[in-house]
Amino acid sequence: MTTTRGVTIGLSVLLGIMSGSAMAQSVDDQTQEALGQKKESVRKQKEKLLPPDEALSMKDKEVAPDAYQAKGIDLGNFMLMPKAEVDLIRNSNIYAQNYNPKFDLIHVYRPEVALNSRFDRHSITATLRGEEKQYTRYSKENTTNVLAVLGGRYDLSDQNTLNANLSYVQDHGSRQPG
Repeated sequence: MTTTRGVTIGLSVLLGIMSGSAMAQSVDDQTQEALGQKKESVRKQKEKLLPPDEALSMKDKEVAPDAYQAKGIDLGNFMLMPKAEVDLIRNSNIYAQNYNPKFDLIHVYRPEVALNSRFDRHSITATLRGEEKQYTRYSKENTTNVLAVLGGRYDLSDQNTLNANLSYVQDHGSRQPG
């Protein structure tokens, strides 16, 4: 079992499935492919087994009830958004070796705080995120990662803006197996 290390990891996958020749497709099939829909999902939608297109295109904050939305802390022209995550990882081979594997429990703490402006014009954002991994048996493998981002937008006019971002990253290197 391997663990993925780092402060932020993003993955975006675009999967397209094409069946049959393009020349033999009807207009509906071409439209479905252009929308990224599979024939099976269209059938389920027609049979009322899937939500309507409007619900599928809505953002999470529009779909989730207010009780599940982060409220944040109102600071006048700014909104403070604190966040914390705690994970417990069981890794049966922390060094990823073919022989003599080492087991450990890893406690992961991820505090984060974001400060976002709510100005009519212009924008300021600041984010501070940390990640600390604490190994139960092999404490020499403990790591701390930090990300700090300060960004802003100055609106010169309706069409022209100046953007600036400043970031600091402290990240540990991944151990190479061997």
